[in-house]
Amino acid sequence: MKRFGILFLVLILGLVLACGSGEVKNAASNPATLIKKAEKVAVAASAAAPATPDPSKEKSAAKGYFVSIEKKTLDNNYYRQVLFSGKHLQLVVMSVQPGEEIGIEMHANLDQFFRIEGGKGKFIFGGTEEYVVGDGDAVVVPAGIYHNVVNTSSTKPLKFYTIYAPSLHPEATVHKTKAEAAAAEHH
Repeated sequence: MKRFGILFLVLILGLVLACGSGEVKNAASNPATLIKKAEKVAVAASAAAPATPDPSKEKSAAKGYFVSIEKKTLDNNYYRQVLFSGKHLQLVVMSVQPGEEIGIEMHANLDQFFRIEGGKGKFIFGGTEEYVVGDGDAVVVPAGIYHNVVNTSSTKPLKFYTIYAPSLHPEATVHKTKAEAAAAEHH
């Protein structure tokens, strides 16, 4: 049905072009000539139109990414591990050790989403606004907001994944500890 509609529009376009070309002097008295001219224009227009791409034949450098994010987050024991970096976002899993914090930071040009999968903690915005978080909670930090994430447990790591939009860290970054991350960021 969609193809018929497109062909109909091309035929109408052919009629309009044929009438406007000056080659058909009297369309009302010679409709057969007008239709033949319109068909020629329509055929030429449809031949010039790009073909519908066949997804099975497309080659793309971009690849999708699939993971059981809850399992990957809970199994992660590294401070930071970049799982996926795209053109407009980045997926990272983190494990903040008991009593540890990420430190006050602000990203001027990116938004950040957090989803807590294990442990207890708190998010601090601007030094004064605090949210206690645990398994299943989500937090969004808009660009330009100072924030900190603190693991409030003395025994269990705070495990979460975060999405940066756009990407922040180099692709495939792995920092086993917070100290390793701090050293990498200062070089």
